[in-house]
Amino acid sequence: RGPASVNAGVNQALGAANQAATALNNAAQDAVKQVQATVDGVQKQGTDAAAGVSTAISRAADDAKNAASVAAAQGKDAVASGQKQAEAAAVSVAVAAGNAADQAQNAAAAASAAAGKAAEQGKKAAAA
Repeated sequence: RGPASVNAGVNQALGAANQAATALNNAAQDAVKQVQATVDGVQKQGTDAAAGVSTAISRAADDAKNAASVAAAQGKDAVASGQKQAEAAAVSVAVAAGNAADQAQNAAAAASAAAGKAAEQGKKAAAA
């Protein structure tokens, strides 16, 4: 349990953070596509909603990366408990990624609902 194992743990945590960021980025792109597909006739509202979802996910991904970097720096300083800290960091990154994914789904659902309402209003206006 020397510096090498601490570095290995730190690298694992950073790897997990990068995977989480990649997954979140993909989720963001999918959410944006879904929102845009849902809102054909309501371009402005749909675009705004998609941008909001994308921004929320980007922020969550950045937060996860920052948390992993901070934990990695702490792990290097504390060689004795470095391995445990790195493992804990990987766990918190995974939890943060899960929470971010949930938030993204909620945001996408909200955007989709808003787009649906806007489309309904558009239809009513067109009918009138």
